[in-house]
Amino acid sequence: MVLGIDLGTTYSAISYLDNRGMPQIVLNREKEPITPSLVFVEGDSVTVGKHARKKALGLPEKYADV
Repeated sequence: MVLGIDLGTTYSAISYLDNRGMPQIVLNREKEPITPSLVFVEGDSVTVGKHARKKALGLPEKYADV
């Protein structure tokens, strides 16, 4: 399988080539084609994407833009 990963400064996405050689976007857990490029770490818990953005409000020291 051939994968393409776009680790953008604002959003990230993954795609692959299907059996006909056509690119297909991989949907995230929320069934969306792109994911905000944020990581929120609290203890041993790591949250990514839009849920990380929600958790990080008011706690900027707890997240990192990737």
